[in-house]
Amino acid sequence: MKLEAKKLLFDLIAACGDVVQFTAGKAFEDYLASEMLRAAVERKFEIIGEALVRLRAKDPETFDQISAGQRAIAFRNRLVHGYNAIDHKTLWETVQNDLPALKTEAEQLLSDEHRHFLANKFLTFLNNVLTDLNITDVETGYKACRTEIAKNMNIESSGFGFEV
Repeated sequence: MKLEAKKLLFDLIAACGDVVQFTAGKAFEDYLASEMLRAAVERKFEIIGEALVRLRAKDPETFDQISAGQRAIAFRNRLVHGYNAIDHKTLWETVQNDLPALKTEAEQLLSDEHRHFLANKFLTFLNNVLTDLNITDVETGYKACRTEIAKNMNIESSGFGFEV
């Protein structure tokens, strides 16, 4: 995953967390009664949608792993361009029903990326201990990655080894 994609996922997760915090313990009636709460929640949805727009442009492979990505972008567009016709009931239902799943998916993507990093470090360390060498993971010739990525790799060599 590209660094920019990680930053965008972090922004998305932070905005989701803010909405959860803003609306904790609140009822729909509280939401309707507070212009400040509505404005804050709407702003965070704009950030969520914009982060997804940028993620789709910068790292489509990561974006495709977010099941509600397209719907979240469309929702953001309705908020921004139809600001005077916001369906507050739909927005509140999205906060209650859809936002937690979106946040969880983004957190899982970042978590998977971190696990792969740790697996690479561990395998390199183990190799160095067993062989009494001090080489990097690239030089050892292996990487920990998702199976679907490895299966789609087309690696060819005209000899015994290959260059990275």
